[in-house]
Amino acid sequence: MRAFGEVLAGTAVGDLGLSGVVLVKALTVGPVPMLRSPADPVLFGLLRTASPGCRSVAEMTAADRRLYARAAAVGGTRYPTS
Repeated sequence: MRAFGEVLAGTAVGDLGLSGVVLVKALTVGPVPMLRSPADPVLFGLLRTASPGCRSVAEMTAADRRLYARAAAVGGTRYPTS
C-alpha cells in the first residue's frame, strides 16, 4: 500500500484531468483457472481524462507507461479492458 501513497503523492490534478478517477480496491479472488493473483490482490488504477489546461494525451500516456513499468517490476499485472 505504500507504493500507492507514493504514486498519489506525486500525482497532481493536472495529471489526471478534470474528471479523472483514482481506483483503490482490495479484491477477493476465488479459484479461477488461468488467473494469476497475488496473496493480497489490490486493484489500483488512475483513469486519466485529457482536459483543457491539463497534461497532454502524450504526457498522460507516457505517465501510464511509467506507472505500468513500476507495477510490473513488483509483480503487478495489466488488466486489459478493451
